[in-house]
Amino acid sequence: MNAFNDTFEKMTEFGTQGLEPVRQYAGVAIDSMEKLARANYALYGEMMEFAVAQARLPLTATDPKELIERQMESGKAFVELVSERVNDYVELGKDLQDNMAQFVDVDTAKPAARATAKKTRKTKAA
Repeated sequence: MNAFNDTFEKMTEFGTQGLEPVRQYAGVAIDSMEKLARANYALYGEMMEFAVAQARLPLTATDPKELIERQMESGKAFVELVSERVNDYVELGKDLQDNMAQFVDVDTAKPAARATAKKTRKTKAA
């Protein structure tokens, strides 16, 4: 009975060890998804603010020249804001790439080295 318990405990431990990379990957994926969703939420809010401001401009401008100038100023400010957001998205992508590269390097380095060593031994034996 003791041997069965030991075997069951070892199986449970191997299962836990085997699922650890999946758990780590899920953590990286969820963190990245949350960051992206929050960035999208912020961008959509800013787009809505811009659209509402543009819609209200004709109500507050007194003449066509003033309206066009204010629209251009508002549009230029929005383009700058969107450019900042693009940089934020690039940083999110780099962050995800770094996290995934580190994750993949750790989980594939040893098996890849073993596979290369086996291939080298087979080639030398032939």
